[in-house]
Amino acid sequence: MKKYVLLIGFAVFCLLVFLPAKPVLANPPTAEMEIIRLEVLNGVRDGENTFDARRTVSGVSEPGARVTISVFVRNAEGEFFERSGYVVYVGSSGFFSQAINLSLGENVVVIRGTMEDRRPRTFMVTVNRMDRAIKSELESYVLPIAG
Repeated sequence: MKKYVLLIGFAVFCLLVFLPAKPVLANPPTAEMEIIRLEVLNGVRDGENTFDARRTVSGVSEPGARVTISVFVRNAEGEFFERSGYVVYVGSSGFFSQAINLSLGENVVVIRGTMEDRRPRTFMVTVNRMDRAIKSELESYVLPIAG
């Protein structure tokens, strides 16, 4: 549990430090403003293990919203850094979709929706990408069926 609290804290720190500066909004979000609608429907689930090198993250938000997807991985020293980042603008349908690349090992995926006159919403999930060699090895085992 402590590991996840530290991981979440570090991810939030990384977002604040490493994300590009935001443009100045005519009406910056305030506590009275509604939180932007942002739902992640497919592509990543927290704690998921996968062999896939690419995933397509899709969801719904408000038309005109900006959705950023950042993928953080650990470097040789064990520190997180942003491996890749994506920006999607939500069209009139309210749906968004973006293919993302996953690195081998632990990937922390941060999905953030922003829009003028709305407070932002952020989701963070951890996806572990395993080497396909493991999959091949697992598939090579044949389990006897009692009968």
